[in-house]
Amino acid sequence: MLIDKDLRLSISGCFWLFYASKYKIETYSVKIIDMNPLISVIVPVFNAQNTLNRCVNSILNQTFRNWELLLIDDGSTDKSCEICNQYAAIDKRIKVFHKENGGVSSARNIGLDNANGDWITFVDSDDFIDCTFLETFAELQSRDLYIAGIKFINSTTTLLPPERCINIENATELDNLLNKLYFTVPWGKIYKNDIIRHNKIRFNINLKIGEDTDFVLKYLVYIKDIRLVSKPLYHFFNDEKGKITKYTLTADEFIAHTVYIKKSLTALCKKLNYEFPVTNSVLMKYYSHLFYVHLMSIQSYAAFKKEAGKYKASNVDYYSKSSRNAFMMKLIKISPLVVFLLFRLLK
Repeated sequence: MLIDKDLRLSISGCFWLFYASKYKIETYSVKIIDMNPLISVIVPVFNAQNTLNRCVNSILNQTFRNWELLLIDDGSTDKSCEICNQYAAIDKRIKVFHKENGGVSSARNIGLDNANGDWITFVDSDDFIDCTFLETFAELQSRDLYIAGIKFINSTTTLLPPERCINIENATELDNLLNKLYFTVPWGKIYKNDIIRHNKIRFNINLKIGEDTDFVLKYLVYIKDIRLVSKPLYHFFNDEKGKITKYTLTADEFIAHTVYIKKSLTALCKKLNYEFPVTNSVLMKYYSHLFYVHLMSIQSYAAFKKEAGKYKASNVDYYSKSSRNAFMMKLIKISPLVVFLLFRLLK
């Protein structure tokens, strides 16, 4: 009589446990891994009619098939809405959510609220993923966070993390990695949904810059380990619209952003009893530069003086790699008029 393979394995497993118990052989607990987990792919969509097909098709072409795709239409005014609906009509794994425009954070949060997967990943609508992206991570699963390398679509740039596992307690190494693009962005990663759901981790809708880093920092607080995969599995389109020069921060925004990001970083610092000096410095320089660019764009001295006054009254320090910028921001607390005139000369 032929015995089913799974049954034979079960019988042999039971025999081994009995044998080990009888002869007091040391055994080790083995983490059971679901070989067919459901992976939720969340794609925020806003006026992406020119790139959305490429993005969705890359998910449809995955070698791993047990996924659900959540397309969150964030009030698009082009044909994105229609494209989303067309895909949902041809594949029951695709779900579409339409909402008023509220930004990428609110769109991703809608996705998180409706995701049924064991694992979560984010893909931006102008990007796409390698056909083995989901399969690569589905075969691993034993870690709390997986991070893949990035290939820039419109250039020859490739950012690859080292192939290794990192214990979250290794704070010094983590501090250095947090400055890498593949680490601080939400996409190109696989997250455990149980961790996100249990700890109610969401994107901060009050942040217009750095909301992705804030989300990653909050997630790191609740995990034990990270697996870095040295393969360019995520294809990133870095167009002019996405560059940092597009954004600036007013004084109120600069102060608020600093407070929010400091709060998330402080939680991680407390967990690991480490100050994360590199990460803290880089984040503050990042926000400071955007505030500096905003100040330089102000044409009226009255408006400039008002912004300078808010900055002076706050307890937020200005960080910059540029000694000139740092000098200007120190001087602004003493004589905003002098700085305003200097800005006019520098233009």
